[in-house]
Amino acid sequence: MFNQTRGRGEPLLLLHGGFGTVEDFSNQTLELSKQLRVAAFERPGHGHTADNNEPFHFATMTQYAIDFIQELGIGPTNLLGWRDGAIVALLLPISRPDLVKRLVCVGGSLNPNSVPAQDQDWIRSGTPSPSEKANRIW
Repeated sequence: MFNQTRGRGEPLLLLHGGFGTVEDFSNQTLELSKQLRVAAFERPGHGHTADNNEPFHFATMTQYAIDFIQELGIGPTNLLGWRDGAIVALLLPISRPDLVKRLVCVGGSLNPNSVPAQDQDWIRSGTPSPSEKANRIW
């Protein structure tokens, strides 16, 4: 999986949203890396990381984050998750509290009924083309 690390200090793992990339945090990474060791990776089917045959499920996404934390040896780490990344950040300490120090969750929801039906259908239809993504109004 594609990943980036920058800076030194206490670790911070950035978890991007659905259909996002590590670039989602580009405006924050430079400043954060002045005091923290900032790490981020792209889940399969996102950005620079090829898709795979794994099921698209939050348990799978959470396991990717666990594996990444262990691979870098940065646990316990701080987590900053945005949208789907926030859901992963909420789920991770349930199964592995030893890997998490603090959480910052932005725009995540563990309630599937909170997503409008039209958006659920769109998400299930697969990864949008770049033009579909650019024209989507959230």
